Amino acid sequence: ELLKQYDSGLVEASRESEVLADGVEYSHILYKDKNGAPVHAFLAEVDTSLASVYIGTPDDGYESRNVRATIPDMIDCAVKNGKDVIAAVNADFFDMFGDFHPSGLCVKNGRGVANENSARPFIGVKKDGTHVLTDTKESAGIVAELEQAAAGIQMVLRDGEIFDYAPLEPFSFVRHPRTCAGVKKDGNVLILVVDGRIPEYSNGASLVDLALLMKSYGADRAVNLDGGGSSAMYTKNGSEYKLRSRPADLIRPTACLIRKDYNSLLVVKK
Repeated sequence: ELLKQYDSGLVEASRESEVLADGVEYSHILYKDKNGAPVHAFLAEVDTSLASVYIGTPDDGYESRNVRATIPDMIDCAVKNGKDVIAAVNADFFDMFGDFHPSGLCVKNGRGVANENSARPFIGVKKDGTHVLTDTKESAGIVAELEQAAAGIQMVLRDGEIFDYAPLEPFSFVRHPRTCAGVKKDGNVLILVVDGRIPEYSNGASLVDLALLMKSYGADRAVNLDGGGSSAMYTKNGSEYKLRSRPADLIRPTACLIRKDYNSLLVVKK
């Protein structure tokens, strides 16, 4: 009954897609909910034989406290260090009103940056190039095998079915802007941003909506990343980077918010 209640009944109304680079396709999808209200979603589909996930951090560095940066700043630092960044979204929840420390595991270039014992689910890249979505309970000892990783909070999809949607928490069933990462059975990656908090433009998603969307794209597993005013997607547009989504905050929902975060998921060419 809760699954039915939290399902907004999103139906695709239109889709515009483009190839950003070999192995990376971007789509802007307009959905209508069961009341006819709009929901805008932004999807990057990544062929991991041609592109990979890389963890963006402030200054492309390894500090985990008292540092934060916007996604464009993280992109710029990674580019200066030789990464060909094709797309980017925000990643983990972080201590927004404290020292900005990430809430879950963070691994960058094979180095544990934060919370190596965290049980939160994460998307990661193993040292052999395999992309995974798991946690340290299910995959004991995996941290030592990781080259890159960033965590979320709920694994909303597991083995192709809705798994953890935090059914009793308002965070789950109230529709918000969302960011989500998923992995298909073939190891390819899906990264999604859903806009919200602007009723005339986009009304956000519940965690059930998020799971159902990721399932419709073919994800086997998916993790809910930081959302709300942090949710944002950028893509490469020539020599510059274009903000595709419309970040919105509860405080000023009609103004585009470019928030400073702790880390990001960067899609980079191999």
